[in-house]
Formats: sequence, structure tokens, C-alpha cells
Amino acid sequence: FPDGTCTHVPQEYIRKINVMSCAGDAYATLAYLRSRPDVDGKHVAVMGDSFGGGTTLAADFKPMSTQGPLVAEKRAPFAAAVALYPGCAARLGSWKPRRERGRTGPVVEYRGVYEPVAPLLILIGAKDDWTPVAPCRRLAEISRAAGHDVDIRVYPDAYHAFDGYRPPTFCRQCFNANIPGGGTGATTGSNPAAREAAFKDAKAFLARHLKGG
Repeated sequence: FPDGTCTHVPQEYIRKINVMSCAGDAYATLAYLRSRPDVDGKHVAVMGDSFGGGTTLAADFKPMSTQGPLVAEKRAPFAAAVALYPGCAARLGSWKPRRERGRTGPVVEYRGVYEPVAPLLILIGAKDDWTPVAPCRRLAEISRAAGHDVDIRVYPDAYHAFDGYRPPTFCRQCFNANIPGGGTGATTGSNPAAREAAFKDAKAFLARHLKGG
């Protein structure tokens, strides 16, 4: 899908292209890396932005049962996870937010706890109107209160894709689940200060969790 997975995916593929299937791809990659003699397989992180950020969350949550997806893979998980502006309003293990209208609209209730299998860092912009900061802030707060290693950095005046280099623009065709009824429209674009801060925060987090030993 050379034009991306947010606006141009044919309807018949929507069910196949989701964060759980892509998390499976991530673990397949991890297995390959661990097969290589030149890779320290115990110190590999997973990192993604937007849809990839959601994939990172999917790769990092603790399965609720022995019959869940990626149960075997998550017994030897990534060493750390970094999610840039992910969608935090999705059901992820025991984390079950409830939206206003099923799968669309603002989140009206937070249920459960996001339980990571590896330390997690979320990087997100305060002005993100595509994957809003509020669900991610609550995910991190509730998870930390339960004793889990989850942190979040919120960058002021930053929209979705703040770590890119294109100026902020409004994407009219972008599907946005946060609009009641599942409408379209979201702002994306660079914020140089947030980009540099995110690079610094991610590097420090990875250095802390990917040390040898």
C-alpha cells in the first residue's frame, strides 16, 4: 500500500491490516534478529509512529489468557517499546476504553489497565486531533498507578506527525475515529522543538533499557 494505510486501503483489506497483525510482523522480525549471531537478541526495542505507534502498543500489552494472540512470542518480548502519537483509545488486553458511539466519537469511560510486557514510552503532541493526548495520558497514569513501567511525554503546540519536516496541514480525507460517526479530517505536521525533544527523550529511554548485561 504505497499511499499509506490511513486513507487508501481497499475495504476488503481493512480487517487484515490492523495493529495486531502488524504486531505479529514485529515479533517475526524480532525472531529473525535473534537468529543472527551479530545481534544481541535480548536488547531489541520496538518503535513506531501513528499506526506504527498503535502497533507498538499492541506488541507490548500482556495477553489476557493463554489463548490470546502472540502469547508465545510475548513470553520473550522486546526489551523496550517507544510509541509516537499512538491511538490509545483501542482495546489492548485489559485496557478497554469506551467511546461515545461504539468505535467512534470521543472516549467517555476508561476501563482496565494497560499492562506492558516491556517498559513503554509514549511521545505525543498536546494539539494532536487525530490520536488525542487524553486517552494516552490516562493510559499512562492508570498503568503507572498499578505499578507498571509506562511513561509519557507531551509536547506543547505539537500536532500529529510532529517529528516530520512538513509544515502543519489539514488532511481532509484522513479517517478520524474521534469525530462522532467516524468522520474525516485531521491535522498533521512538524514542530521542530517537539521533534528535537522527542529524539532526545527516545534516545535517553533506549539507552537506559538497551544496555548490555
